[in-house]
Amino acid sequence: MNKPIAADAPMLLIIPSVPGNRTTSGYYLDEKAVLGLELYARFWPGRVLTLFREGDRSAILFGREYTLEDLPFDVQIVTNNGEIDEINLTNAAIIAASGDNFLDFPLADICKKIDVPLVYFIEYILETRLQIIALDKGTKFSKIKSAVWTCLSERDRRRAFRKASGLQANGTPAGNAYASLTPDLITYFDTRMPRALMATDVEIERKIERLKAGQPLRLGFSGRLDPMKGSDHLIYTAEKLRLAGCDFSLDIFGSGSLEQSMQDRIKQSQLASHVRIHPPIDFKTALVPFFRNDIDLFLCCHRQADPSCTYMEAMGCGVPISGYGNKAFMGLLNLAPIGRSARMGSPYALARAVLALDADRATLGKMMWEARNLSSRNDVESTFINRVEHLVRLAKMDVGRKTEHRRQI
Repeated sequence: MNKPIAADAPMLLIIPSVPGNRTTSGYYLDEKAVLGLELYARFWPGRVLTLFREGDRSAILFGREYTLEDLPFDVQIVTNNGEIDEINLTNAAIIAASGDNFLDFPLADICKKIDVPLVYFIEYILETRLQIIALDKGTKFSKIKSAVWTCLSERDRRRAFRKASGLQANGTPAGNAYASLTPDLITYFDTRMPRALMATDVEIERKIERLKAGQPLRLGFSGRLDPMKGSDHLIYTAEKLRLAGCDFSLDIFGSGSLEQSMQDRIKQSQLASHVRIHPPIDFKTALVPFFRNDIDLFLCCHRQADPSCTYMEAMGCGVPISGYGNKAFMGLLNLAPIGRSARMGSPYALARAVLALDADRATLGKMMWEARNLSSRNDVESTFINRVEHLVRLAKMDVGRKTEHRRQI
């Protein structure tokens, strides 16, 4: 149910990084984007307006149709080649835009001109962008061209951040990389996990008892089966574990460009009794219950430092992580002992990390508690309350609620 909003209520204007489309009955929008926008609408003390740039449906990875009644926020589709001018912005109390999207960099000058505070959300650091380019299957020339453009656009990004009122950084790599450019930064961790979905004490205790009984180690992964997620290394790691005599299972949930080659490798290596690839399943009703009850350790082969929601969501299920030591994962390990890292790009090193935890199941059990507890301190509701309070403070609004500058950990 949409909350009643006064006509003169302050307006939060959000420009998502993903495109949107009109339909005959409403809009075709990204489900993950809508989830976040619903939380902004829930906690912002006023109206929320979103400006989606028009784009092809193929660019909306998790898209579905919404009617006007489905959405607790207002939507406008921008068709002018994605350009947003001051006419779209003047009535806002504050504007939130994507620091990852170069199309939003000109907003810094526009907002200065019309005296409206601007906050950028930022996820990727330059190193991560270059890592993703290196993992692409394009030609060497195309990779060089993309890398040069990426480095040049980074100058524009940093220039825009210096002019903005504040930044909200997803993950510690972005928080550390851009803190010096802004007078007001908060760091948060992307997640879809509400506190009500977190693993219970009983569930964690049950998994620990199973480990004590010497049952096979249950590994899991969920996410896109694409090169940037290192999904093919899941199978290579499983091969190393089997050669070492580890008694394990690996359940992989997802789809993507590597899916068929991974299936072929499973067959060639005769891993079918150990490794299963499942299609994507519903997050709340299927994936989370499975991880809470049937997964002991998350196997993460991310070969770059994108601040994936996968980390906090797995941890919220009471599942520690054994993964490549990219900056995003290492930032979490600096907060709590929630897993074990391995050398980037080495399935052999990752298998050794898994084997060490399999041999020290008491430590693995302690990590289950640490993982759940860290995720609980960063559940999705607390995260968005923190982010909205940051926006309220920068908008210099007095809404009868204390706001403060803090890093959420």
